[in-house]
Amino acid sequence: MNKRGFVISICLCFILFMALIVGCGSLNPTSSTDWARYYPHADGAKWIYRNTAIIGTSEAYTYTASTEISGTYDIGTVTTQKYILGTVALASDTSNSTSYYVTDSTGVYYYGHGSHTTTEAQTYLPFPLENGKTWSCLLYSIEPADDFTATVIGPESVTVPLGTYNACKISYVNKSDSTWVENIWLAENVGKVKSEVRMVVYVLDPNGRTDSQTTYVATSELTSVNF
Repeated sequence: MNKRGFVISICLCFILFMALIVGCGSLNPTSSTDWARYYPHADGAKWIYRNTAIIGTSEAYTYTASTEISGTYDIGTVTTQKYILGTVALASDTSNSTSYYVTDSTGVYYYGHGSHTTTEAQTYLPFPLENGKTWSCLLYSIEPADDFTATVIGPESVTVPLGTYNACKISYVNKSDSTWVENIWLAENVGKVKSEVRMVVYVLDPNGRTDSQTTYVATSELTSVNF
């Protein structure tokens, strides 16, 4: 997936880092069986986020998004959980998408989205996670262009509309474009409380030609949960 020209879809998709929790620093659980505290994944769990996109120095748009775990889906012989992303992006522009994950005591594994699935587990979070730990992972799709290097940064205090949390920060850097960086903040027994996408994007002139480059920042902040 080429990031250029897909700014809005990227902003919608990055919320699919939903409810992923890791322990870092003093947050580390004592065994792999404790990681469930940091990754709520019960069927029916739902998160609501307020999302804001800024291009250059101007706010481009704000919208509400939800992530809900809704049943299972079989991919080959693998039974995955369905993560449904619902958004109201621009006024009445409503969209939905589905991604597929499996969670066990060794980690969280990604199996694609929509009709683009794979029977080969793609490591999303390898347990246990510790400060400074790094790994490769695919985000958004199973295409090579969506290959990132993830690093556990450490604990940080973060404030969102739902409250203030002692969260663990993880940073993802795209392997083919280092200007594309994603950060997520994850809190125990809650899931993802905040995420942020930063990248350099092209600005087009009225004729659709590349005119210049600018920064794009998309922020997602938790407003409510239902579990």
